[in-house]
Amino acid sequence: MGRSGAPAVEAVRMIEASRTLMKSEPELAALVAEVDAKLDSLRDVARGDGNLLHPIRAALKANASIGEVCGAMRDVFGEYKGGAFF
Repeated sequence: MGRSGAPAVEAVRMIEASRTLMKSEPELAALVAEVDAKLDSLRDVARGDGNLLHPIRAALKANASIGEVCGAMRDVFGEYKGGAFF
């Protein structure tokens, strides 16, 4: 099977993105608040010993970016700084 459905899927994503941009200021504020709440939830789970999959999925579903999700985990876990080794 080819990737004939890929352009259609991309078109749907572009339409959804444009709908998000056309929202009013209060609607956008509510979306931002939802993303912030999901990222805070992710940080809380990361500080404990829970499964990170569900809060990551919830944050992404709320339109958090991969960078925002990674940043939330970086806030808790820090960033790996490997040294030179042979």
